[in-house]
Amino acid sequence: MLAQMKPLTSMAEPASSPPPRQSSFVIRALRAAEAEACEAFCSELDWRDISMRFGSRHFSIAHFLPDRDPPTTRISLAAVDAAEMILGILNLAYLSASSAEIALIVRTDCKRRGIGRSLVAHAIDWANTHHVSLLVGHVSAENRAALSLARAMRFESVKWDSFSVEVRRLLAGGG
Repeated sequence: MLAQMKPLTSMAEPASSPPPRQSSFVIRALRAAEAEACEAFCSELDWRDISMRFGSRHFSIAHFLPDRDPPTTRISLAAVDAAEMILGILNLAYLSASSAEIALIVRTDCKRRGIGRSLVAHAIDWANTHHVSLLVGHVSAENRAALSLARAMRFESVKWDSFSVEVRRLLAGGG
């Protein structure tokens, strides 16, 4: 099924992206060769944020980096500042030809600056452009900030258990 999917491509900043607050950043595709920048990003993450994103304190930077070789079924978007420091990462991965999973993490010291909202807005624009009609995410049930962001970005909570919430957003991009 993945062979029938269009390769994921990077995207320019969409017009619908909300303006950043309190800091300046741009959203761009994260490159597979940016392992060193990802390591610097990870060094600024609090263990609680890592646990909220991965369900554990243990992870690999490979989880953030996009696929190196085509056909690409996963990309990563990064919020970067003027010095090219990574402030947040959103991963997109095809689940099927018309659905994709998103996963977001923002550097611990950069929260509440509009970074997560901008990354999600870019993911929505990307999905609409690439004929993806459903975005799905899995959020720790304890992560009130992420659940609040999901609600604000019109995702619906469709599945609960004691540890996680599945959030979904239907889009007009399918077809």
